[in-house]
Amino acid sequence: MPNNRCSVYLVAGNRLLREALASLLNERGDFDVCGVSPCVPDTISSVVASGAKVLILDSVTARLSDCALISKIVGQVPGMKVVLIDMDDDREIFLECVRAGAIGYLLRDVGSYLNLSEQTVKNHIHGIMRRVGAEDRLQVIDLTHFSGEVQ
Repeated sequence: MPNNRCSVYLVAGNRLLREALASLLNERGDFDVCGVSPCVPDTISSVVASGAKVLILDSVTARLSDCALISKIVGQVPGMKVVLIDMDDDREIFLECVRAGAIGYLLRDVGSYLNLSEQTVKNHIHGIMRRVGAEDRLQVIDLTHFSGEVQ
């Protein structure tokens, strides 16, 4: 039986975003998250070594590296698909990232994601916080990271 799962590496400066997105992708079952990191000096070698086919990169990290991170990774991993998340609606930045090798993006203010209202998402977050005994969102990540999954 063929493996139809997509291997993904996540790079984002925001720890909460990295952990939440990795958890979401792993739960879907269609993805293998083979690496998660902030943009650090060895990010490129980590992405290359991971064998990932898709790089999900936050736009802040892409801009901070002047899109060099995108072009270097695409240059070292032919066929790597780079998708940007949390993009501002800025045409010049978008075009710069596309020239560097990005193939897609998700805008920061996308309003109709998984058809959930903002209040529904907040309710789920507060429910998770209650279930794990956390006082804030970062504590949820710390508690679930060290103890496994939320029960």
